[in-house]
Amino acid sequence: MMEWKIVITDCETLLQKKTFHWNGRKIMHLSEVFLELLYHRISCKELLILTEKQETLDLANRMHIPVVGLETEDSFHLTGTPYILQGIDAESVRFLERVYQRYYDLPVVIIETEHLFIREIKKSDTEDLFRLYHCKDVQKEVDQAKLNREELIVFIESYCRVRYPFYDYGMWVIEEKQTGCFVGEAGIEEDTHFIWKEKGICLEAGYAILPEFRKRGYAVEALTGILSYVKEKRKQYLWKRLSCYIRPENAASIRTAERCGLRKEEKRRYGEQKEFEQYSLKL
Repeated sequence: MMEWKIVITDCETLLQKKTFHWNGRKIMHLSEVFLELLYHRISCKELLILTEKQETLDLANRMHIPVVGLETEDSFHLTGTPYILQGIDAESVRFLERVYQRYYDLPVVIIETEHLFIREIKKSDTEDLFRLYHCKDVQKEVDQAKLNREELIVFIESYCRVRYPFYDYGMWVIEEKQTGCFVGEAGIEEDTHFIWKEKGICLEAGYAILPEFRKRGYAVEALTGILSYVKEKRKQYLWKRLSCYIRPENAASIRTAERCGLRKEEKRRYGEQKEFEQYSLKL
């Protein structure tokens, strides 16, 4: 996997004090970087730029280098990147790592369980997702099943470009640790079916497993991992409740939800024909 160096431009406080822990990555000023590039000691793919200045952000875009804006008292309203930091804290290196990985379509692992990696979708997952969406019992559950391959490519590119940078969560790929095989899809998005009276954001969880990987407990393992992640992040995102919407005849999915602690909400049914029942868990 490619590595990156942090380039701090016009942020003298960080350059001088270097008090922040950058996990061994080198902090360089922009002028140093151009010398390194000039003498071919580094390549652009080793770089991620963190800048306070609009002109540097524009330069990074022209040079096709991933860039994050850093807003300070003297720097507001930066444009040209979906990534804006309003300060540096202990999570910054991990955040910048995700920016770099997304830029180069590298795997961004969100959750790790005993047998699975749950990671962000990549453009190269298109064929596997197309196969999953066209499984007979998955087709009627997801809108993406209506898309042909070319349309799905456009959808995935848009989803990765918009969803992850702005929300930092969404639907993810389930991958088998031991083999690296694509297992299915699972994740969280905002619950648009029902708004609870309590303050905060309600989530909807979804999961789908390829037929050849079923009956191994992977759906339960993936949903359990997602629930742990949601509970860990609930204060940060103001999440209050998580729900799954399941057809009454989908016994396997109901068992998965119930084994993970979700309970059926009486008299709550959704869809054009009220075909989905709600299973939920207060966080």
